[in-house]
Amino acid sequence: MTTSMKKVIGLLALLLIPIGTFTGCKLVKDENGDLVFVDVRTGDTEWALAELEKKYDEKFEYYRSANDPEFSSSSKFYVSCDSYDDLVFVEVHHKGAFGEGERVLSDNYVSVKYASEVCRWAQAFCDEVFEKSVVLYESVDNQARFTDYSADTTFEEYISNEKIRLDLVVSIPESAYTGSEQFEASANSLLNAFTGTGLTVDFVVLPDDMAGSVGKSEIHSLSSSESCIASAYLNVFTTREPVLRIQEGDQKWSIEL
Repeated sequence: MTTSMKKVIGLLALLLIPIGTFTGCKLVKDENGDLVFVDVRTGDTEWALAELEKKYDEKFEYYRSANDPEFSSSSKFYVSCDSYDDLVFVEVHHKGAFGEGERVLSDNYVSVKYASEVCRWAQAFCDEVFEKSVVLYESVDNQARFTDYSADTTFEEYISNEKIRLDLVVSIPESAYTGSEQFEASANSLLNAFTGTGLTVDFVVLPDDMAGSVGKSEIHSLSSSESCIASAYLNVFTTREPVLRIQEGDQKWSIEL
């Protein structure tokens, strides 16, 4: 092989490194000295299951992948455990420019653990304003945000973490709704209850025969349907100051909280 050919091959290898990095691979030399791509994620699942068991003192089972098969330099997947019905989201990140470093585990086990308690906590504050309202946890945080939480992490520690994102839905019977000022009062109560956390809340006022029986998967479609008497939306992620967006019939307006 001529020197010029070696230079061309070397240049092509350098050009391929970013591609390998984005697809979860690194460029290494095999036993013959040839450059080949190796998937850095090999063995991540078994390693993560063992680490989760040590971290939370219970058994976990692989459920399904959450990877983008074409562009992922880390392993993402869901696991199940006996303690909770919701799946736990797991990510294994590889340190180093090309994933050659040590593994780092993050997961949302604590979000799954405290999902029902988040609902009970929020329900207590909504009950002060709306009679017979129902708080639903729209989705357990599906981001693997925590590397330092353990089985001993308390609820108070969890809800004071600015990294968490809580998505709540409040279903309200029409007979309990007296006016839009209730939205503002309830939103302020929830903001005080979950100070420092990311928070979205959908308030939806529905006919009495629907409000208590609607599932969380149906709420969003009903909030824009003729069945909806009034609604409000609070989002603390995308605005510097919390803003409550209210709709009653054809009228729409916003309130800064």
